[in-house]
Amino acid sequence: MHSSSSNPYRLPRTELPSYRPDLRRLAVRLGRRLAATGLTDELPLRVALETDKEGARLSVSDKSVVAELVRAHITGDFPLPTRGERYSQNEWLHVSYSLSTIPTVRSALALILTFEGRIGDLLGQDQFLALFKARSDHPRTRLLNGIESLAVCMRDEEPEYRTPDTLKAYLEKVERCCHNIVVFMNVASNPFLYDPAVDPQEKVNRYRHAEGQYFLKAVLEVVHGVPFQHIYRDLPDFWDLLYSRATVAELVDGFNRREVTYAESRREFLSRQQSKLRQVSELLDQLDTTHLATINRKLKPLGARMVRVASDAQHAVMLDMDDAGRFFGPSGNAEGAVERLLHVLEQRRFTP
Repeated sequence: MHSSSSNPYRLPRTELPSYRPDLRRLAVRLGRRLAATGLTDELPLRVALETDKEGARLSVSDKSVVAELVRAHITGDFPLPTRGERYSQNEWLHVSYSLSTIPTVRSALALILTFEGRIGDLLGQDQFLALFKARSDHPRTRLLNGIESLAVCMRDEEPEYRTPDTLKAYLEKVERCCHNIVVFMNVASNPFLYDPAVDPQEKVNRYRHAEGQYFLKAVLEVVHGVPFQHIYRDLPDFWDLLYSRATVAELVDGFNRREVTYAESRREFLSRQQSKLRQVSELLDQLDTTHLATINRKLKPLGARMVRVASDAQHAVMLDMDDAGRFFGPSGNAEGAVERLLHVLEQRRFTP
């Protein structure tokens, strides 16, 4: 779909080193010694390795691994247990709360800032906010939520599993999370997605299998006005588009036809309600009181809903009650409530 040259966002490749217990123990010992002396540069590290009895016997590749572990331990990018084979509770909690500060995450956040600036300039503030800020597809939201979920899982680990191998597994998950975010930003940075002149079905065909495919739903809603948020559960939805069970045209056409049917049904219902309420109004006019509290006190034991007064006529079932411009209708808006009120008044089973 995209060549490598069309991907403006890239993360540096991070290879996590081996965590063989013997190399880890040596790295902790050397790291502690160097940190105590304040000598953390490359030369003191090489000297420490060569002058250490155990380190001097290592192969060149193992020395490289130890050196990498020492640097990661000293900088805090990958702190190792200071005692034994497992992290203490405080060490483990500290590492879990520090996931958002590791180099890969910092690099991803820097790329997100660049992405926000470019897409914000491309779309304008209003459309950018509609597409990203209030949605879970926002790269920053996805990244931080993903890392927080991993941190919570880390803190729930039993003490026997708080080992360097477990931490490595979590760091690999963080790497994958960052990588997926960057892939998504490369997809979402294509101006093709935001061009209203492009057929929305063409966008579905091209991006239905892309990373962050759910973002396509936001694009269809905001850019093309495709209706997904509605009450018609039997109509095609976004997932039907992704799995080729329906087209955008079929979804929109089905929604429009259903809206016409619903509007007609609603008009018929309101017409019936108005007719019945008009009869209620005529019967109330025959009573020797217009005091609503008195009327409602008599209606309540008879099982009828109360009559209420509204300040405006926004609802079509409310009718003029007097020259003051007030409107009335039964509490609630169910047709049954109107039927019951009408029945009680017609029977004249009370006298206000």
